[in-house]
Amino acid sequence: MVNWENHKYQQNWENSLASKNFAFAFVNSNIALFAVAFQEQNFNSLAYNLAIILGVKQLARGLIDMIVPMISVKIKKWRLRKKFEG
Repeated sequence: MVNWENHKYQQNWENSLASKNFAFAFVNSNIALFAVAFQEQNFNSLAYNLAIILGVKQLARGLIDMIVPMISVKIKKWRLRKKFEG
């Protein structure tokens, strides 16, 4: 859609692309929650789904914050060991 629009400047094209990507990602990520909230109006199910989503995201972020530094340290140690052995 962005390519069909007539943008005068590259910056306008990039802004349009970013806003469309954000809108699509937002709708795609939250459409199930909106369906539960507005169509089924089952707020207990909505609260349960939100708790699961937030819990999984928090757990994943915590694991990433722990694992990525450990891997980078191991790679640096491996490179130093390889450098001093060779």
